[in-house]
Amino acid sequence: FFPSTYTSEQMRREILEILKSWRNSNWI
Repeated sequence: FFPSTYTSEQMRREILEILKSWRNSNWI
């Protein structure tokens, strides 16, 4: 799902962005 070159910090940041966008689109 994530590129293996990602660091844990980059992965965490990506997850936070995904969660934020998901929340914004579903919990208006």
